[in-house]
Amino acid sequence: MSPLEGKNIYSLTDCLKLKLEHSGPSMVIDTDDFFYFRFGSLLEENDKDIDEKFAQALYRDQTDIMLSNSGYFDVVFFNKVSAQGSIYADRVGIHNILYHEKHSELILSSNVQKFELPKLKTVDPVWLTEVVNFRIASGSHTYHPSLKKIPAAHSYHFDESLQLKASGYYWQPQERKPQSDLTLKSASEQSLELLNAHLSKANIKNRKVAVLLSGGIDSSLLAALTHQHNRNVVAVTPVFVTGKNPELEIAKEMARSLKIEHQLIEIKDDDVKAEFSEVIQCLQQPVRSQHALIFSILMKKLKGKFDSVVFGEGADTIFGYHGVKQAGKRFAKQNKLAHFKLLSPLLKLLQHIPSVNKLIHLLNESITVQVTNSWALDYTPAVKNQLPLFDEVANAIEMTGWLDLPKKNHTNLGLFAFENLVRRFLIQVGNVDHFYSMGAIANRDGIDLICPFFDIELVKFSANFHDELYLGKDFVKPILRNIGCDFYNQELMYLKKKGFPVPHKSWLNGPLSERATDAKNYISNNYGYDASKDDEFIWLVMCLQELNIIDSLKQYRKSTTH
Repeated sequence: MSPLEGKNIYSLTDCLKLKLEHSGPSMVIDTDDFFYFRFGSLLEENDKDIDEKFAQALYRDQTDIMLSNSGYFDVVFFNKVSAQGSIYADRVGIHNILYHEKHSELILSSNVQKFELPKLKTVDPVWLTEVVNFRIASGSHTYHPSLKKIPAAHSYHFDESLQLKASGYYWQPQERKPQSDLTLKSASEQSLELLNAHLSKANIKNRKVAVLLSGGIDSSLLAALTHQHNRNVVAVTPVFVTGKNPELEIAKEMARSLKIEHQLIEIKDDDVKAEFSEVIQCLQQPVRSQHALIFSILMKKLKGKFDSVVFGEGADTIFGYHGVKQAGKRFAKQNKLAHFKLLSPLLKLLQHIPSVNKLIHLLNESITVQVTNSWALDYTPAVKNQLPLFDEVANAIEMTGWLDLPKKNHTNLGLFAFENLVRRFLIQVGNVDHFYSMGAIANRDGIDLICPFFDIELVKFSANFHDELYLGKDFVKPILRNIGCDFYNQELMYLKKKGFPVPHKSWLNGPLSERATDAKNYISNNYGYDASKDDEFIWLVMCLQELNIIDSLKQYRKSTTH
């Protein structure tokens, strides 16, 4: 058993080779019977032989071992006796794994820039479809047709000739139950126990650790819990020099309450200008959330000072998200107004009236559209009218198939089941995309991310949160607020959320103005002047221009519009 560093080639059989390109924590076990490679971090406080246990279990086809650890890691396992292998992708997506088959060699890496690929002729159309609609790529497709990505929490199984023979989820969040015996007190106590267990297994007490503190409920609670495990923790808050910082004073108050060191890191326009290209090139795909640029700037400034960063991704979807509630209200409204479909001919005659036009759109929305609405890009009509309807292309996107969305309709789905679909979609697509972006950036700078809200046992336990515990009454995330009251003034825990707005629109007129102007000119020439006013579309075009694949956008229109 030996740690693996840098570039390595392993012979699996006389004819098959495995080439690994990576950096970061990892382990290899190479025996006569099997080859085991783990990339990323396991969470195990005392057991130094955990990799050996994983390898032996997988050799005996005991795949449940992958759910026994809440770490963030990929596993490659090859059985030399049967000459077949499997790859298990990181459950949350922090350490993504990509592969490219070249003759009898399987090349694996977590870094898309490590691959020597054939000259690109045409961008993968499935990847492009998802990128245009969501500005993410959650499935197995990348921009290059010959380069594949194993989606988070998926296992891929290869035969003796390295051909993919089966794939699918090995982990999915359980659906939330409509009823349970949990009270706010018991749910809070058990959630707190699981959060602390995660931090303990992550060995926080022996790390040089920072916690990202925005001033919101999630990050404030994690700051308090992390401080209990490590008295030297440092809270870090980004401060926009040319933007608004609505929760800065709250973040300062939280840090003062805990009596921990609080570092304010200025985000300057020059930082943003330099970071745009680097982040896009690092991910090799458009950036869904402009927060990724801020995160990248922070990681660079923390590099060398800290080995780990605790952050609160996933708290919304696990403990209660207003987006689920809003989607449910729209679903219920559509069902209530369904009888208006009988008047469709009349409604079409009156569609020039804005309120009637909105009603028509609502009545015609499919389950697929309603579930994905909270994550789809909200283009202006000037852009939207020149793109295919999402229902026309949705079946091509893997994430709709994962949830069987095309098979769902309003006659076989109730409100609670619909809200469960939205929750699962946001966890398995939205959260995972954030984890991927932030994980790739943190890996670049040699920093481990610690994400307690996505602990396996905690996600499982959260399925017991009934509506009052999940959606709350006046406030979402009642459990986290209740726990937070043990550390902070109750008034702070129930302040109205002001958010952590990234001033990306002002960036288009400031540090990114040159890029934005190029994008606007492209859009104006190809989509019309009105379309060039759409900030979301401008951002997409800027990303595709940086990747030097902007021509693919024309191909998308020609191949999918009617």
